[in-house]
Amino acid sequence: MKLEDRRVRRTKQLIKQSLIELMHEKSFKEITVKDITERADLNRGTFYLHYVDIYDLLSKIEDETLQAIEEMLLDYRCQINMPSCYELLNEFFSYIEDNRDLFQILLNSESEGIFLNKLQHLIKTMGLDLMKVAYKDTSRPHYSYFLSFVLNGVLGVTEQWFNNGMDMSSTEMATMIDHFIMDGISILAKL
Repeated sequence: MKLEDRRVRRTKQLIKQSLIELMHEKSFKEITVKDITERADLNRGTFYLHYVDIYDLLSKIEDETLQAIEEMLLDYRCQINMPSCYELLNEFFSYIEDNRDLFQILLNSESEGIFLNKLQHLIKTMGLDLMKVAYKDTSRPHYSYFLSFVLNGVLGVTEQWFNNGMDMSSTEMATMIDHFIMDGISILAKL
């Protein structure tokens, strides 16, 4: 049974990787199931065992990516009494760096709006939750504004990082953004 599970995971990974490669070459709307299965060296029936169509495949890739980020945020919540966000940010930027091709596709494709909106919603919802755990008086409007500021800042800096060819390491990115956030938190506490 485990051998079959491994084969299924491997097959799904081949299909996903084929879609990602194809999206680097042409528009998502131009890609067909036949293109994907030829690239993966699988038959079309195998594709349809796992996915309804290429939109279902892309949606599942987005969902898996968001789930991995959500797990990072949940793990961080358990360690909320840490003095900074560095560990979370380092894990986040390392994940992006390790999945560079995937993020380039998700952030630059026709699906950008959908994926980016889902990512923003996830980070904003969980971020506000993290702030409520970390700070006692989050009822003041400053906290939600600060969270929006941080969210848009992190996403903007991430986009610039991509546009600059990921010219900094994930560790450098995490350190820089952690300083931005922690300085902002110290100012926020004085308001």
